[in-house]
Amino acid sequence: MFSEWNQSIKRTHLSEEINLQMEDQTVVLNGWIKAIRDHGPLVFIDLWDESGLIQINCDKNSSQWKKHQSLGYDCILSVRGKVKARPKNMQNKKIKTGEIEIIPQEITLLSKAKTAPFRSGDTVNEDLALQYRYLDFRRRPALKQNLKIRHKALQIIRQELSKQNFCEIETPILYKSTPEGARDYLVPSRKQKGCFYALPQSPQTLKQLLMLSSFEKYFQIARCFRDEDLRSNRQPEFTQLDLEMSFADEENILSLTEQLIQKIWKEIKNETVSDFPHLSYQSALDRFGTDKPDLRNPLELKRIDSEIIKTSNVKVLLSALNQGSCAKGLFVPHLTFSRSRSDEIQKTVKSMGAQGILWIQKTETEWKSPIKKHISENFLQKLYEKAGGREEGICFISSGESALVNTVLSQLLFLFGKEENLIDSSQTKFVWIKDFPYFYFDPEIKKWTALHHPFTLPQQKDIALLSESLTENLSKIKARAYDLVCNGHELAGGSLRIFDTALQKRIFSVLGLSQQDIENQFGFFLTALSYGAPPHGGIAWGIERLIMLLTNTNNIRDVMAFPKTTRAVCLMSQAPSPANTDTLTELGLSVIKNE
Repeated sequence: MFSEWNQSIKRTHLSEEINLQMEDQTVVLNGWIKAIRDHGPLVFIDLWDESGLIQINCDKNSSQWKKHQSLGYDCILSVRGKVKARPKNMQNKKIKTGEIEIIPQEITLLSKAKTAPFRSGDTVNEDLALQYRYLDFRRRPALKQNLKIRHKALQIIRQELSKQNFCEIETPILYKSTPEGARDYLVPSRKQKGCFYALPQSPQTLKQLLMLSSFEKYFQIARCFRDEDLRSNRQPEFTQLDLEMSFADEENILSLTEQLIQKIWKEIKNETVSDFPHLSYQSALDRFGTDKPDLRNPLELKRIDSEIIKTSNVKVLLSALNQGSCAKGLFVPHLTFSRSRSDEIQKTVKSMGAQGILWIQKTETEWKSPIKKHISENFLQKLYEKAGGREEGICFISSGESALVNTVLSQLLFLFGKEENLIDSSQTKFVWIKDFPYFYFDPEIKKWTALHHPFTLPQQKDIALLSESLTENLSKIKARAYDLVCNGHELAGGSLRIFDTALQKRIFSVLGLSQQDIENQFGFFLTALSYGAPPHGGIAWGIERLIMLLTNTNNIRDVMAFPKTTRAVCLMSQAPSPANTDTLTELGLSVIKNE
């Protein structure tokens, strides 16, 4: 069946544009059948389009209904008819068009639809929803709304940056591999067999080259690619707002970011955002155990003097407390739990690599703790208070290597903040994290690496430490980097950049790159720096995370049109898929299959 697209079936209005003032007017509507309701001599069709829903009132004896009585859900119609007021007792106050209906003069079937695997209101397995993503948009209008909010946010960003003389410039997708902290996606070249492009993890070197080119203000809504393990807030391809400014310091970039955030939150959420506190990286770890703290959560960690632990004779604490280790407490007021809940917490803590966690509970009448019989009540109270305990509640105490202690307690801080309804989800709280370490020692690869990326400018007072060969100095060097965290999510991150060739070479050398490696990977970039680079810096926002925060969703897939699974698979198109033999031969490639 094919209906010619002609003037008589061309839409004159969207559903929600029609109202009582248009009674007796003839209109043409185009849309999908949402529902069909049989009411004796009458049949009501709910027709929906981009704007909403409207009722079509059909007489069963009419030629139009007899012609189309086999219509089913999701078929697409053009309906020409008159606008009529619904009887008072049949009005639907739940929808915008609930006071009116359309009496059809002509119904044209534009497209027939077979029975869908699910419909609006169905509970659907996520894999099935991703396989039929285009139908999932029909099932869940909130998904469409998320993408409309995304569009609006990007429009605001473009408008505001353009007002401030930023130039939007697209950078290549087919580019050169550079270290950004994750694996590259490689694209083989047919013309240069054995050579590969890399899809950009970010436009880092390209935007710096634009600053060298004398573009003083650049931005881009950039598509980025990272072949990394995925979680609910990560995808193999994603979008970021990328911007760079010449002759700028931290204050310029942070101020610009805050202005953009304030504009977006006001226009989309009608919220006034005014507070952007600053925290050092170390302070964030000390207080929250993470560099992505959720300031809506009132719970904080408390460092405990190791000497107190040493005099406690508590083996579970002493065994983990060695030189360089730490002890911290987390106090949760008015918390009580059962033996089974305690066992669950111990299981959770051990899954993170810890031996377990100590807890002390204070009630109106007594102290409770697994170590109660090993120490005096006075010491139990002292330990409780040093761990942050005040009124009734429970203190959790962990000791050992700092990173593990922070991991364990930050997870419990989040867990109890959520379970005890301590987090006010109606609020939005931002915080800048600064004074990051430049380097960290990666125990998996057993080498020093850049915490952010190797193009970051070290703090001025620490640059001299790079000239010394002592590796212990590397842990002392701080970066001129900054992250913006919102409600526990890293929303944006950036830094001032190295603009001196010698300093950039030194950073590469410290990271273990040979002179040949430096030349092969970054020769073009170092050559560009040698022609004179202005001081510059920038920041990149995660667009998907921005929309997650604006729409109050916790899954990045809810703010993307066609996302992939945590296995980096598109269930809808079955990508990635094997290439045929001819294509591989043309590219000079062969596939080695794992046994």
